[in-house]
Amino acid sequence: MTTRIDKKNRLYNLYLKEISTVKFTQRQVDIIACLIHNRSYGKVADLLNIKSIRTVHAHVRDIKSKIDNSTTEFIIDFIEKSGKRKHLVEYYIEILTYSVFLKKLTKIKLASNRSRIVCFIHPNNIREEHRKFINRLKDDLSVANILITEKIEDIENVQIVFVISGQDFDFSNTLLRNKKVIHFILSSGIKPEGEYIDFNSGTSYYFSVMKLIKTIINKESINKIITDFELEHKAINSSWHHDKIIKQTLKKDNSILPIILKITFYVAI
Repeated sequence: MTTRIDKKNRLYNLYLKEISTVKFTQRQVDIIACLIHNRSYGKVADLLNIKSIRTVHAHVRDIKSKIDNSTTEFIIDFIEKSGKRKHLVEYYIEILTYSVFLKKLTKIKLASNRSRIVCFIHPNNIREEHRKFINRLKDDLSVANILITEKIEDIENVQIVFVISGQDFDFSNTLLRNKKVIHFILSSGIKPEGEYIDFNSGTSYYFSVMKLIKTIINKESINKIITDFELEHKAINSSWHHDKIIKQTLKKDNSILPIILKITFYVAI
């Protein structure tokens, strides 16, 4: 199963783990991607959910040490000369998207104005290849005050049961029989009866998670936050595609540069 959330890791492993023979950790690449977009250290900390600006400073010092230079300007020059800037731009879009996603999950927690929602998924229902995905989903939903538990002893407090489609699930426990059930489609196969979220459809992981939350919490204020996220998500990605179109067009015909710059200026204002 491939979800959109894997994209940042793929970019790092394929293109950014080593830049001009210098090896970087993924956190260092996070920092570099923000710096080449002229983000302040405070904004870098905010985007990457780093609690202390001092931590950002420490990462930047390590980066500068690796490239034998003490200026942020040189980091930008280093990237531009490496030929990896386009991958870092795409990588940065993923950072922006996830940052917005987490902020909306926090808003959902505040807007729901209720105690934690407890969801159950049986550990025997999780294949090894799905474990990483489920763990990530647990982390993200916890931000919205939704707990996914695999503990049988928590069943009494469970409101919703998650079932991975195509896997056998035992509803013999009487405490589970009258619970709301939501199926997860994580691989190709027959769509289940009842409510389901298709994480394998090619739809953005973030959209699928928001759809899941909408299914769990049917509340107008929550739906508005989700709609706002979808609009912001599309705007972020449109800016990436707009940038790509301009660059591709310029490669074909440099003579239209003044026209494109004029259009871009009007859009910006």
